[in-house]
Formats: sequence, structure tokens, C-alpha cells
Amino acid sequence: MKKTKNTTKPQTHLTYFLNDEMSRESLKILYNNFKNKDVEKIDSLNLILNTSGGSPSVAYQMAWYLRDNVQKITCYIPSGAFSSGVILALSADELRFGNFGHLAPIDVQTPSYTAGVGFDYDSTENLGACYDAVIEYGLDALDQSTKKIMQKSKLNISESIDATKHIIESVMKPVLDKIDPNKLGDLHRARDLGAYYAYYILMNMKKWEYEKAWDLAKFLSRSFPTHGFRILPFHLKKLGLPIAQPTSMELKGLNHLAFKLDEMEMFQGFVEMDEVLNLNQKSKDENNTNKKSKSKTT
Repeated sequence: MKKTKNTTKPQTHLTYFLNDEMSRESLKILYNNFKNKDVEKIDSLNLILNTSGGSPSVAYQMAWYLRDNVQKITCYIPSGAFSSGVILALSADELRFGNFGHLAPIDVQTPSYTAGVGFDYDSTENLGACYDAVIEYGLDALDQSTKKIMQKSKLNISESIDATKHIIESVMKPVLDKIDPNKLGDLHRARDLGAYYAYYILMNMKKWEYEKAWDLAKFLSRSFPTHGFRILPFHLKKLGLPIAQPTSMELKGLNHLAFKLDEMEMFQGFVEMDEVLNLNQKSKDENNTNKKSKSKTT
């Protein structure tokens, strides 16, 4: 019996470098890059990721597009994957960091307008934090005022609270009146956008259990003091993410690249990993060192 011809294109091992923000254009470039490679299925992909974030929806679509076309994804992070970049990073089978590599929180940034300045971006957590602070300070003031009234008068606790409420309301009302409930509601919904995308990747793509996936998604979106907080690999490993140790050569290459990125132009596309991480030069240097040491011993 004659063997039938295998028409399937060969599986491959490739490296993709994303050193840019994530936008609709980034998604288009990703699609065209893969289409031009003309391979049906990629065995393994080394994804070198350095991004300040961008659209969480695009990050989510990128993650699923890669998963549909790649069997195994190893994500290398020489410096930082911020904001929506974390959503993409969560889809990887392995995360390998350089000494300066990290992830960051995924709290959504929304535009705000200031007259004479223009548009800027701010975290959805900020208005919520403002509201929480007002309530917290108000309760603290209520508690302190009640104690003082009881100490300096013959009123009981109930009467002291009633007396204090009028003072606290006069102080808090002007502040609370400035908080638009509609805007507060919009931001409350927006704050969960990044968390939901992270949750669906962890549960549907990585097959995490519901509670574990949602706990981590909420943690990444709500638990840090600033949007630029560095979440280091040892912490991420404790959270259950698949952190893997890079080889010694990869680590040197990632550390070198972390600072080289400061001078590089934005780029997205397939690359040679040895070239980007300078691994070929390191191999030559190590071989030369080995040859010299051997010649000395002989």
C-alpha cells in the first residue's frame, strides 16, 4: 500500500517579540505576521513581552488567537508587562523573568478631562478609594466626637451619637455631593473589565477552578497601591502562576535586554531568539573560555 502524502505543513518552534502597546492595530499586525508565516500549527512559541498595556479587549483577543495557533507558549519578560499586558501573559504555559522582570496590576485606566490641560488617564480605583476614604474618615470622626461629647457632658451614648451626627454631616455632605453617583457606577463596572478578562483566561483557557480564578483576577485588579506597582516572580509563584526559571544564558540575555529596551524603537513581529537575547555571542564567548582553559590544562 502506498503512503499518502502528508499535506499538513510542518510544525515549528518560533519566537515572537511584542515591544509595544496593544491596540486594534497590534491585533492586525499579529494576524498578518502569523498569516505570512504560512504554518498550520506552531509547536511552541517563545513570546518576548514588553508592554505598557493598552486595550484589555485586544489583549484578550491576542491571547485566544495565539492559543488557537500555538501548542505551547513560553512568555519571556525581560522588564515589565503592565496593565493589559498581564492579561496576555496569563495565557502562557510558562512565565520566565529576567532579574528585572515583573507584572503589574490590571486596574483599568479611564480618560478624565481637565480644562486647559486636556485628557489624561486615571485608575478606576481612585474614585472608589476617594469614596472609601471619606466614609472611613467620617466614621472615625463620628467615633472620636462621640467619645469627647460623652466625656464633657452628661449625655448617654445614643444622645452623644445624635449630637455628633449633625457635626459630621455638615463636614461630609459638601464632599459627598461632589461625587457623581452615575460616574461612580460607571467606574464600578469598568473596574471589573480587566478582572473579567483575566478570569476568563484562567478559567476557560488554563482550566482553573472558578473561585481560584476569580480570586486571582480580583487580586490583580484591586489589591495594589498604584497602577505601576511591580509584582515580582516569587510573589506570582505564590499566587499559583506557572513561573519557570530561565536557563543561565537566557537570564543573562533577559537582563541585557531589559536595559537595551530603553533605547529600542517599538516593534512587533517574529525574530530570532538567539539574536534578540544575544545568546549566540554568549555561546561563542563560553566556547572560547572553555578552549582557553583546556589549552592551559594540557
